[in-house]
Amino acid sequence: MPPRITVIVNNDLDNRLDLTVHCKSKNDDLGERHLPYHNSFQFSFRPNFWGRTVFFCSMHWPPEHEIYWFDIYVTTRDRRLCKERCSWNIKPRGPCLFNDKTMKFDICLPWLEG
Repeated sequence: MPPRITVIVNNDLDNRLDLTVHCKSKNDDLGERHLPYHNSFQFSFRPNFWGRTVFFCSMHWPPEHEIYWFDIYVTTRDRRLCKERCSWNIKPRGPCLFNDKTMKFDICLPWLEG
């Protein structure tokens, strides 16, 4: 059985903005969360046996009307990068993953297109 994974989403937006996040997978909808600046939420799960688990999130913040998308957990990417605890700082330019080697949030990825 695969180990349990914990994903943490941290609001690190500029100007102390609130972040609205809605995460889901093909089978689970975690609902919409409103995160004040420097607050977070987390969820845990077991990846599927085939190694194809994906959780994706939509995110937006004031005064933006645009919705940003990101795959917050992808087994094929994250089993190497963050193993059992994946902590993301959400910034306007994109999410940054905590790097266990450097002890910094320095693995930054762009928002998804479309």
